Amino acid sequence: MIKALSFLGLPTPDKNEKEGRYSVSEYIFNDKFYRTELFPEAVVSIFNPDSLIIFVTPQAKKHSHYSELKSRVEDNHHVLFQPVDISEGKSEAELWEFFDKVTDVVNPGDEVILDITHAMRSIPLMAFIAMAYLRVAKDAKLKKIVYGAFVRGQNTNDVPKVPVFDLTPLEQLLEWLAAVDALKRRDDAGHLAELLTRAHAMPYKEGHSETPEYIRNTANALNNICQSLHLARPADTSSYVKTFLDYLPKVQQEMGRWAKPFNMLLEEVAEQYRPFYIAEPQKINQYNLNVQLRLIERFLDKGLVTQAITLSREWMVSLLAMHLDIQWFNKKRRLELENALGAAAMSTRSKDKDLSPYWWDELPMARKLADHWNFVTELRNDVAHCGMRENPAGIASINNRACDLPNLLHKLLEGFTNFKEQSRDTIMIDLKEIYGEIAKLDKTTDYISRVLDRAGEGKEVVITGQGPVWLYLKVAHALHGKAKRLFYNSLATGLVTVFDHDPN
Repeated sequence: MIKALSFLGLPTPDKNEKEGRYSVSEYIFNDKFYRTELFPEAVVSIFNPDSLIIFVTPQAKKHSHYSELKSRVEDNHHVLFQPVDISEGKSEAELWEFFDKVTDVVNPGDEVILDITHAMRSIPLMAFIAMAYLRVAKDAKLKKIVYGAFVRGQNTNDVPKVPVFDLTPLEQLLEWLAAVDALKRRDDAGHLAELLTRAHAMPYKEGHSETPEYIRNTANALNNICQSLHLARPADTSSYVKTFLDYLPKVQQEMGRWAKPFNMLLEEVAEQYRPFYIAEPQKINQYNLNVQLRLIERFLDKGLVTQAITLSREWMVSLLAMHLDIQWFNKKRRLELENALGAAAMSTRSKDKDLSPYWWDELPMARKLADHWNFVTELRNDVAHCGMRENPAGIASINNRACDLPNLLHKLLEGFTNFKEQSRDTIMIDLKEIYGEIAKLDKTTDYISRVLDRAGEGKEVVITGQGPVWLYLKVAHALHGKAKRLFYNSLATGLVTVFDHDPN
């Protein structure tokens, strides 16, 4: 049912008048117009609602305008006229009373035209908020917010022509804000993708000569990023992030015209997801594991505890696969590694026999790895079994233990990385230790001399630590021909090969 919600005010009388009167005007909306002194009547004529609900104060109800409006709406337009008595909204209690009355007259699924032309004081704002509430609470649809913009003396004609402003975009802005909030708080792009898709389609429906090309595709990519995050799938997330970033330079101008509420946040959203792009997601290396650690941290920040726990368990299998140089997407090999982890974890709980494979004790941090697998597996089971166990863990316990995961996994990765570097007779050089507090150009020769002294001849060298770009470049150039292999290492990038001169 289409309902027009309107107000009838109390015009101020001139000095010689017993009661004030609104001026006759010709109200114009697009190609429609209607001549009347009572704007609610123009609303009925222009928008054809099934009923007109008039909010009216006791004083305004005594004015002749009220009886005239009722008569015209019922007799001339054959539309149901429904008055609702309200106070003047002079106190907070009266405003909330008005809020209740607005929400009472709108039923689930109703379509509403809100006219705020004659609403007084803060009542237009309260009506606007009430409609935003009804859209969510009762699935009501706000078709239009309109305002008859009469200005006394604006026209020299006997009957002024008055535009009717469409203020509906103000309510739509609230919807955009709610959608963006869902994205930022929970990585939920469903509502935002719907709004962007709607914005993409609108110029086509309205017959604009210029139409967007990339908004819908960008919306789909963003929605796919969030869905892959909620399913804890790092490789899929990376693929959709790349698609989203590829569309970015193409879509920015279109967003500015057709989806302005989101345009100002577009680059911020891109920066949020850019760190999760992996050029080679199938490749087993420290960098990929670091990206997955950042994903686990993000899951916990967004309250996606189940996803954080699920990925943490798989991450431990991938860590072992990287150390043993096993293809980490191979289902059979991953199952073998899971069984090995499970057997080693069981051995830590059994005093009678060691169930771990023969090669287990050669691993770095072997005991910690088994203990941590116990911890993560039990946490995962607490979630996966949905509390349907004897003495299930409490919600607070699950959340608190999940918060320990990033630190626990970071230490495992650090231990495995250090072990591998040491076992390869790798020389670690922290540039921060070389130059001290501030790197100075005039001391470059001294810095290079210290680096060469530590690096020796024909060895693998890893440079790390804080340092200016120019110093890193100078060091890399100096080590060329001296070191067998040169790597750069940081927590963000993992181990990156600078050059490799090993013929083997």
